[in-house]
Amino acid sequence: MKVSSDTPKAESAIERLSLRLDHLVERVLLLLGIAIGCILFCQVLFRYLGHSLGWSEEISRHLLIAITFLGGSSAYKKAGFIGLKGIGHRMGNFGMRFVLVLLQALTLLCFGLIAWFGFRYAVKAWDHTSTALQIPMAIPFAVIPLSSLILVVHVLADIRRGARNP
Repeated sequence: MKVSSDTPKAESAIERLSLRLDHLVERVLLLLGIAIGCILFCQVLFRYLGHSLGWSEEISRHLLIAITFLGGSSAYKKAGFIGLKGIGHRMGNFGMRFVLVLLQALTLLCFGLIAWFGFRYAVKAWDHTSTALQIPMAIPFAVIPLSSLILVVHVLADIRRGARNP
């Protein structure tokens, strides 16, 4: 007896990579959520005891930003171009295909630019350190190009899937 899965079957290398990255991101998001919850719980406990943790708010802020960007890549993977496909349906089959290709190209360009400029910004931030943790700011900023590259992989997988199933 075969168990059905909600996960679509990936047939190309880019689609398999996209699925694997999404599974990895989901696990990282879970760990980040647990970490931020534990850190904030400890902060409340230590503050109650009169010994506040000076670094907890800063690391929580960095983790929340990472959750936001990585969560965006996971949300894109699951939703795709939700709601925007309706524009193409009114134009017929060719119009729908044209709108979808245009949206994917613009999305690819957008995430590619965010990855490029995010990488440049993270490199420039290497000399700056965070206030409480004293780590290079490039470390928390690295989530921007990283998540953008993951989004690029997801868009390329969508393009591949669309080319195979018009």
